[in-house]
Amino acid sequence: GLWTTPTDLAKFAIAARLMAARKSSQVLSPETASLMLTPQIKIDKVDDMALGFFLEQRGESAYFGHGGADVGFVCQMVANKENGYGAAVMTNSDTRVAPLIQEIVRSIAIEYRWKDYVTPVVEPVAIAPKELEPYSGRYQLSSDSVLTVRLNDSRLEGETTDSPAYELVPVAENEFVRRDSETKYIFAKAEKGSSKSVTLRAPREEVNAERTPDDFMLPLELLLAGNTDAAVRAYLDLRDKDPKDPAVDENRLNSLGYKFVGEKKYREAIA
Repeated sequence: GLWTTPTDLAKFAIAARLMAARKSSQVLSPETASLMLTPQIKIDKVDDMALGFFLEQRGESAYFGHGGADVGFVCQMVANKENGYGAAVMTNSDTRVAPLIQEIVRSIAIEYRWKDYVTPVVEPVAIAPKELEPYSGRYQLSSDSVLTVRLNDSRLEGETTDSPAYELVPVAENEFVRRDSETKYIFAKAEKGSSKSVTLRAPREEVNAERTPDDFMLPLELLLAGNTDAAVRAYLDLRDKDPKDPAVDENRLNSLGYKFVGEKKYREAIA
């Protein structure tokens, strides 16, 4: 793999942008460099891949970047296409560092006023635990992901399937934010009993999740519980219903297999 320093990574981003903008011809022609900042293939609803860089549209602003990882470290570089500001962050760990990198980049973006990169800063409000209780429950985000919301020591906590838990900080009666993400969680107000749904509103997409029974288990949850036979049947059912369901995408299943190998859960990995 290619090893480098954050300084050289930043210089690389600066040079690519200048060459694409015809302000430099140090290495590549403007025509070739422009391919590095021009969409070539669609990745999802909001992201594209250029020649080497991932492209991300945030509001009216375009950002480009790329991450990297090897044993012992993970890094991420991001830069603004129009104005050139950006950052290169490297960490000396290779497990679950994405939240840390994202927090560092967001902090830089706020301090240096990157356009459209983060949502406006909000102030928390105080809400009594008894008023938080109606939001506790399970909300289905997709065919293989569920958001579990619970009270933990008078604070509301969220946890997405197979991800670390995080605090949901109240900013209004039924609106919450995370400290490590720009996502806002807007719960349907509970007239009687419990809230029936929650809307996850991020800068680039919005997801509405309906409450689901506590005893209903998605395929990944079955895998995590060690019930591999039932999990395989559930994934086959999802594929039969919709072969294009992201839950049964080959790359996604391949990544799940590697995850379980890394955790030495070989039975789940093989399944």
